[in-house]
Amino acid sequence: MLTMAMTWQARVQRRFDRAASRYDAWAGAQQSCVDELLAWLAGDIRCAGCWLDLGAGTGQLGRRLLSLPDMETVLALDLSPGMLGMAMHGNAGAAILPVCADALALPLASHALDGVASSFALHWTCDPPRALNEIVRVLKPAAPACLAIPVLGSLPGRPADTTQGSALQPLADWRDAAMACAVIEKERVVTYADHYPQPDDWLDAVRAMGITARHAGPEGLGGRQRLAELRDGLEAVREPAGIPLRYTVWQVRLRAPASTNQTG
Repeated sequence: MLTMAMTWQARVQRRFDRAASRYDAWAGAQQSCVDELLAWLAGDIRCAGCWLDLGAGTGQLGRRLLSLPDMETVLALDLSPGMLGMAMHGNAGAAILPVCADALALPLASHALDGVASSFALHWTCDPPRALNEIVRVLKPAAPACLAIPVLGSLPGRPADTTQGSALQPLADWRDAAMACAVIEKERVVTYADHYPQPDDWLDAVRAMGITARHAGPEGLGGRQRLAELRDGLEAVREPAGIPLRYTVWQVRLRAPASTNQTG
């Protein structure tokens, strides 16, 4: 019997469906990033109306957005039904609306949203131009997008090839894609890190957060040899505090063009 290879989107969805129930217990860096992103941009998020939490995950960012003054509705969009289930848990009656969809093909009208926010999600798209063009397409003219995107240089010790985990892109690629479709109004690079005593502790953390999904080939770590190589790579980047799970994150506020003629 012939079987179709699982698509990258399907692999990501399945990995995060499995990780959903335990994700928040491990995602300290992700929560810190949400807190710092909103604190940094607190004076810039003044638009009432409807915002999109793109790659909503368990809803850390969406719940914070909804607590801002004059915020009316937050669309929580994620590829993983399991993650959206966690995001909606306890939010019955709240103005957070789940949308299960791909960030590269947003099922939303053009020029409809008052703002877009995203944290620790867009790197899974592996396509900066397409991801950012979709964001700009759904924004009203001159509306903001507040984004936190892990870039190349994150996760030291992980194999450099793109078959292991999300294909982290260079910061320059994200900046070039942003400048081609929007205005960069404010940006900075922030590093977040946790440390683990042993390679297997590090691997447990990335498994719990869905990071070990693959682009192609068999799932998992590829047998004993692959696992040994991973452990050796992690030992090579050991620091006094332990083995780092470190993210280099580009935090940026973009502004959509003032004229819809520029975005199609």
